Amino acid sequence: MEDDDPIRATLLAVKETARRGPISDEELLKIEKRMRIRFGGGVRYIAKQGPREERHRLICADLDAGMSVREVAKRHDVTETTVRRAKRDQSG
Repeated sequence: MEDDDPIRATLLAVKETARRGPISDEELLKIEKRMRIRFGGGVRYIAKQGPREERHRLICADLDAGMSVREVAKRHDVTETTVRRAKRDQSG
């Protein structure tokens, strides 16, 4: 499944390349070229935050690790209500 979010797609491409070891400037240029071909030439909406499911998974992982609601909210730059909602959504 391809990701239509240019930021997420670029990060995934860099992450995949980094698994093979240090990333050279040449490899970064190849990634940039692929992303420009794929996403260039148009107006595109980019959300302020990434996918909710991923954000909630990371929030719940921090809660499970023993962090307080306040600490998790500060770490993820969200409200304490969002942290509680993430916990509720993941458990229910």
